[in-house]
Order: sequence, then structure tokens, then C-alpha cells
Amino acid sequence: EYIRRQVNALAAEGKLSAVVLAVLPPAFMLYLSVAQPSYVSPMFNDVRGIAMLVGAGVWLMLGVLWMRKLIQVEV
Repeated sequence: EYIRRQVNALAAEGKLSAVVLAVLPPAFMLYLSVAQPSYVSPMFNDVRGIAMLVGAGVWLMLGVLWMRKLIQVEV
């Protein structure tokens, strides 16, 4: 039981880290969209910017899936 609680605590820490890493990039993009729209407008108006957003979204999803796989611990 003691080991199970330790594993659950470490898994919870990993889950929180995964959530922070997954939410931080979109939240920062939202912040920049409000604070300095001229900084992020090329990302939505240029083909290269849209390609970078798609690439970033793919890498973000791969990272989330990888973290999810790492967090799953069975005792």
C-alpha cells in the first residue's frame, strides 16, 4: 500500500507537469494575441505561419501522447 501511494503521488506530479507543458504554448499564444497582435498576426495570415502552427500542433500532440504513455504506471 505504501508503494502504491508513492507511485500515485509521482504519477500525479507527472500528470500536472504534462498539463502545464500542454497548456503553456497555446496560453502564451493567446496572451500574445491580446497583448501584441502584430507579433502573431503573420502566423495566421501567411502560409509559412500556418505551416508552423500545424507543425507545432503536431509536435505538441506527440508530446502529450508521449507524456501520457510515460505517466501510466501499473503497480
